[in-house]
Amino acid sequence: MKKIFTFLIISSFIFGYSDKFKENITYNMANIHKSNFKIYKTLYIGDSKGNKYYSYQENKLNPLASLTKLMTAQIIFDDINSGKYSLNTNVNVVEDAIQIPYGYRIKKEDVYTVEDLLKLLLINSSNSAAYQLAYLSGDGDINNFVIKMNNKARKLKLNSLRFYTPHGLPPTDSKRKMDIGNSRDIYKLAINSLKYKGILEITSNSIVVLSNGIKIKSTNPLIEKYSEVKGLKTGYHSKARYNIVYYMDFGKEKVVSVILGSNTSELRSNAGIKIIETMKGLK
Repeated sequence: MKKIFTFLIISSFIFGYSDKFKENITYNMANIHKSNFKIYKTLYIGDSKGNKYYSYQENKLNPLASLTKLMTAQIIFDDINSGKYSLNTNVNVVEDAIQIPYGYRIKKEDVYTVEDLLKLLLINSSNSAAYQLAYLSGDGDINNFVIKMNNKARKLKLNSLRFYTPHGLPPTDSKRKMDIGNSRDIYKLAINSLKYKGILEITSNSIVVLSNGIKIKSTNPLIEKYSEVKGLKTGYHSKARYNIVYYMDFGKEKVVSVILGSNTSELRSNAGIKIIETMKGLK
């Protein structure tokens, strides 16, 4: 009887905490969106167990930009787990990879490990690193890799996600269709990312060091500001505007937030800060 009573008290506390957060975050996020509708186009917040706390236009499709790289990373770790290669595998850079613009451009004369490329992918949002990893995983064919991405999305029942590139660049740069999806499915993709220890080990850092000694700074400003934030990925291009998906560990509560379509990086950060501060205020 005592054990049951204790369980009920704990369950009531957890429910009360989550319920209070839902109430507060609904009020706060609705108000900031009302005061400035450009702060986000679509938003989704839920815990690591799949429970939704709040959403706005969760079914609205939005260009993913570099949030695409979260799926790229999962495919690479799937390959590693299957024994296709390892984090320490050296990768010779192909000519096409060095032509991909924005973010850190890998160099033809350098040799990178798979781990180096993953760090560049997730921390710096390097598009050339994304291309090189896709080339490796797809056995020299980027289309093979994109098929893997979409097959995994279907397997995870992320039906809004459509991938055409490993990096998320718009058609003007990629000469391919736009990678798109809704905030609900990006949230689910992020939840799946939490199963990969290696992804969190990389994205939890504000700075990482490559095997050649080069230091790379995270594109996620919330990581440096809050110890509770553990990644996961930012994204931007002119059609997508400013996107972010991030994981927060508050001990009893572990939360994932997806913000898509903020008009500026500052507005994206402000929305993220509002969510974090609401959460911290309930501790």
